[in-house]
Amino acid sequence: MRAFAAELNSSSNVKMEEVIVMNSVNDSDQLSISFHNLWFSVTTPERGGEKKRVSIGEELITNPPIMIFDEPTSGLDSVSTVQVVTHLKDLAHSGRTVICVIHQPSSYVLQLFDDVYLLSEGQCIYNGPVGDIVSTFEEAGFPCPQYYNRADFILEVANCNTMGIFILPATSMPMLIFCGFFIRYNELPWVMRPFTYVPFFRYLYEGSFQALYGFGREDLRCDKDYCYLNSIDKLLEEMDMTQNNYMWDIDPLEVMMLMLIVIH
Repeated sequence: MRAFAAELNSSSNVKMEEVIVMNSVNDSDQLSISFHNLWFSVTTPERGGEKKRVSIGEELITNPPIMIFDEPTSGLDSVSTVQVVTHLKDLAHSGRTVICVIHQPSSYVLQLFDDVYLLSEGQCIYNGPVGDIVSTFEEAGFPCPQYYNRADFILEVANCNTMGIFILPATSMPMLIFCGFFIRYNELPWVMRPFTYVPFFRYLYEGSFQALYGFGREDLRCDKDYCYLNSIDKLLEEMDMTQNNYMWDIDPLEVMMLMLIVIH
């Protein structure tokens, strides 16, 4: 059906083969491949990314100066999303104006765009280059935390959920510190040891470690002459997990999950 759509969009005195050749010269190779599949393999099932490229190719037949796409990446995986947005970027750099509506872009996909028009509750909160997003929001009183995904950052600001940007790292870091991986339990002062029973990271880490190396597991294989940690007992002693507390790790996790379900 797309082949017939391509013929309807072209003039009556232009052959389909000429349209394919013209677009294959002016546009990207991947779009040319999609045109080839469109013309010679109409009955062959197409992947999601290929369908998007073929749809873009249909519009290119009339060579429009302005192209508007509404969620062209919906239903695509990350690889196909990058491919489609890359093709749109190539079209924009070839002299066309390409406007694209996209929701929840990844950090890599976001940097493929030249300019961003960000809406929140129907109002524009940013209009400018992608590279100036972080600095502009910082001047407005919304600093982006270091090592934070700027795509997630602008979405949280647009959704008026700025508190989560600061609360999440502030609450996660203490739980990671007291989980027993960075600082072992026997190395903590007795005053701080009760804090190790609060984070769920502790139960996840300890339970996973006991599941892998506990329950009387055999010693690890080692081809070298001397391996200090090939002994399971020494490994558990090194991590301060000589006692098998697997069920004591599972029960708190179940209680925490039930609490989250009730709260939600």
